[in-house]
This record gives sequence, structure tokens and C-alpha cells, in this order.
Amino acid sequence: MIRLVALTALVPFLAACEPEPTPDAEPPLPQPQVMERENERLGHLAGSPRAGDFKVNFSEPFIQFENRGEEMSISQPYGGPRYRVVDVMRGGDETTWIFRGLEGAVPGEEPFILTIEKLPCTNPLTGDQTGYVATLGTSLEPRKARSCAAPAR
Repeated sequence: MIRLVALTALVPFLAACEPEPTPDAEPPLPQPQVMERENERLGHLAGSPRAGDFKVNFSEPFIQFENRGEEMSISQPYGGPRYRVVDVMRGGDETTWIFRGLEGAVPGEEPFILTIEKLPCTNPLTGDQTGYVATLGTSLEPRKARSCAAPAR
């Protein structure tokens, strides 16, 4: 009984020894440069797509392209900014569109060449079918990666 009384008397003192809970840390604010790049990308894609504007998702390397005229939005996780908009030289005819980047799809790499041809294509990952085949490469290896493309929406 004496032990029970002693323990009951000590509990309030032990509770007072616990440290104060610390408030949760504020989530970090996005870096201004990241927000600027994302706003640039969203502004680029806000324009209405026209004939000859495409969207392409490559699964290896993991790079996404979407153009509006002679500007190309690039999303990639490898290095430099995750999102950016770059100028491209555009050429081709009514069945082939060629987009030549003035820089690499990943910063620091060789300038890219994105070729889109009007041919049936089935995405091996999703089974989706489109009417366009896309190849990505450089001037030394113009058809390094293959994927399906679709008109931009």
C-alpha cells in the first residue's frame, strides 16, 4: 500500500520531466528557379495546340516532350532543371516531323533530334495505340530511342 501511495505521488513529477513537444517543421518553400521553370512550362503549354504539335513520353530514357510550334517543353529527371522550354528547329513534311534541339534533352548532352512519323504505333507498356512513331537521338545516333507520339491536346 505504501508503494502504491509513493508511486501515485511521484507520477506528476515524472510527467513534468518530459520534454515539451516540438512543433512540426514548416515545409520548405519551392525554390524560385524551380517555380520560374514550372511557370514557363505551364505558360508554354497553355497555348492551343495546332496541327504538327505533339506529345511524346519515352520510357527509357524517361523524358517527356511536348511542342507548340518551334518551342519544346522537356520534362526529365536526370540533371539540370526538371522542366524547361527550349527552342527547336522544325522541319519535315506532311508525314514526318523533325525537331532539332539547339541543346541536349538533358543539359550538357549532345543536341537532340526528335523525329515523328505518321505510322501506327502500339505502346508496349500501356497497349495504347496511336498513329505516330517517335524516335529520339542525336546527329550521331538519330534513332536511339523509340516511343509512340500523339497530337498535343
